[in-house]
Amino acid sequence: MKHQTPGPQDWTPLFQAFAEALDWALDLAGDLARSYPAELATIERVRTFVQKRIAGDPAHVRTDDLLFAIGLVAGAIERDVRPQLAAKPAPARTLRASRRPARAAPLRLNHRTPFSSIAAVH
Repeated sequence: MKHQTPGPQDWTPLFQAFAEALDWALDLAGDLARSYPAELATIERVRTFVQKRIAGDPAHVRTDDLLFAIGLVAGAIERDVRPQLAAKPAPARTLRASRRPARAAPLRLNHRTPFSSIAAVH
């Protein structure tokens, strides 16, 4: 394994390794956004960024655009995976696993607690 000196890293190999998965994920995000032209344009800006980075070209994307795309991908995963998880039967519990853990004592703030003045204001 080749070690680099401290400084900015070249992420191109990572993007190249996940090229197909990234494109597929952006397709899922695009499917969720297809009825909303502005949001679909956001996904396409992220797709252009990813394609340029995979090619090894410098590229920039707004952080808001990237976070929006990631949120849509997460929504697509939840939409597609949650029903499958709900359909599976719950694992059998043993007597030991079904016992409740002891409850922790509640946190009590007083005038000596550093954050009590903040808590009292709100």
